[in-house]
Amino acid sequence: NSDQGTLIIKKLVIRDNGGTAATSTFSFKVNNGSSVFFEADGRNDITESVGLYSVVEDATSSYAITYTNTANQNADCNNLSVPNGDSVTCTVINNDIPPTITIIKNTTSGDDTFTFTVVGPDPSTNTVLTMSTTTHNGTVRVGPADTEMHNLHLTARHYTVTEAAPPGW
Repeated sequence: NSDQGTLIIKKLVIRDNGGTAATSTFSFKVNNGSSVFFEADGRNDITESVGLYSVVEDATSSYAITYTNTANQNADCNNLSVPNGDSVTCTVINNDIPPTITIIKNTTSGDDTFTFTVVGPDPSTNTVLTMSTTTHNGTVRVGPADTEMHNLHLTARHYTVTEAAPPGW
């Protein structure tokens, strides 16, 4: 078939939260076909017949996925028109999702205020977070939805959580 063009699929991996995945560990599908892994250089050129093509990356849990393309202003790579003798580019961007720490404190027979210290890899102070929280009906959950935890910039490293128990506990 002489009516052909090139579907270029590019991969950009942002590793600003401790992620280590290589470009070639991600895969995608064209028009819901078989999965294809990205080349090590982050670019796959596929010769296709003129027509409409959709590109979707296979799901991954630790990286957020966004798309851009050269054909239209849509924030996806759906229905891209591959032109005769020319190309269209779909760029798939993966940004590593910051890790979270969730602390669940359960008490028996009472409520109180408990202080937790999270120590991690911050080279300037080595203390990432010290916070106090009060249990209600014996349980408290401190995690990603909590304001103090949400504003904390964690990276994929080792952390130690300690608790300073109040007197009598």
